[in-house]
Amino acid sequence: MNHRQLITGVPIFVTAALLPVSAMAHHFMGGNTPSSFYEGILSGIAHPVIGVDHLAFIICAGLLATIIGRRFTLPLVFVIGTLAGTALHLASFDFPYVEPIILASVAIAGLLIFIRADVSVVWLCLIFSGVGLAHGYAYAETIIGAETTPFAAYLLGFSIIQYVIALVAGSVFTYFSAGDIGRERKYARITGSLVLVLSVYLAATSVFIS
Repeated sequence: MNHRQLITGVPIFVTAALLPVSAMAHHFMGGNTPSSFYEGILSGIAHPVIGVDHLAFIICAGLLATIIGRRFTLPLVFVIGTLAGTALHLASFDFPYVEPIILASVAIAGLLIFIRADVSVVWLCLIFSGVGLAHGYAYAETIIGAETTPFAAYLLGFSIIQYVIALVAGSVFTYFSAGDIGRERKYARITGSLVLVLSVYLAATSVFIS
C-alpha cells in the first residue's frame, strides 16, 4: 500500500461509516417492540448502526481507546455504561437532555481525536461510562414493553455490535497509521475534523427537524 492510499484510506473509511443509512433513523422495526429472540437481537444490532449519532461515537470510542493504548478496555467501559443507561430508563429514571448529550458526546470525541488530547485513562473511563448512560437510555426506547427473551436478545445484540465496531475502528486506524506517529497524528486530525463536521450537521438537522 503506497502513501497516497494510506492518506485517503482512513477518511474514506470514516466517511462511509458515518453516513446515515436513513436520516437519523434509530428503529430497525419501525418503532415496533421486538417480540422474539430473532427480532430482539436484530433490533439490538441495528440500533447503534442505523443511528448515526450512536455509530459516530462508537467509532470515536474505538479510535480514542487505540490512541491511548486501551483498545480493548475502554470500549468495554462504554458498553457497560449503555447497559446501565438502559436499566435506568426501564426503571423509569428521569434522564433529561439525552439527545443533546449524545450529540455533544460526538463533538467532544471528535475534538479529543483531532487534538490527540493527553487524557488520563481514569478520565476517559468516566467520560465513556457517563456518555454510555445517555446512549443506553436512548436505546431503551425500542425495548420498553418487550418480553424477557427479546429483551435479553436486544441487550446482547447492541452490546456485541458496539464492542465489535469499536475494535474494528481501532484496528483500521492502527493498520493505516502503521505505527508511524506522524501518520497517526495526520489521521487523527482528519478523522477528528470529519467527526466535528458531522456533529455540526447532526446538531443543525436536529434543530431543523424540531
